[in-house]
Amino acid sequence: MNIDQAQLADAATISRLHGACFVRGWSERDVANFLASPGAIALIASTEKPVGFVLARLVLDEAELVSIGVCHAGRRSGVGRALVERLRSLLGERGVRVIFLEVAADNASAIALYGQVGFRSSSRRSHYYPRENAAPIDAIVMRLDLPWRAPCGS
Repeated sequence: MNIDQAQLADAATISRLHGACFVRGWSERDVANFLASPGAIALIASTEKPVGFVLARLVLDEAELVSIGVCHAGRRSGVGRALVERLRSLLGERGVRVIFLEVAADNASAIALYGQVGFRSSSRRSHYYPRENAAPIDAIVMRLDLPWRAPCGS
């Protein structure tokens, strides 16, 4: 598996993956706008073809894992974990001290994955994720504290 940093030209690929992973997938324009924004970082995991992505945003020494997805064929094969670990490494090299994320309280597999790589629950947001024909679900806010080191090139 290869994990590469995504560029603006990868917006369509990430949009397709996002749409395959989520009910409300991001459009190519949404992804392009995200990639063009300050502090945006995106990674794409590929085997013979793209199978997963992670999107993050960093500001100073904090980052947010905004979205991660692995297509059905790539699930349960370590792609998600590899993406999170590569992101963690990349952000650490840039001097990030803490990474935050939000995850639906009913997404047990994602919560387990984040726990395996060191994220811990820090708070809860009530009724954060809307659900079609159901009550909104809470979000669990998780954080991962990274050992501090000076950013590369400083």
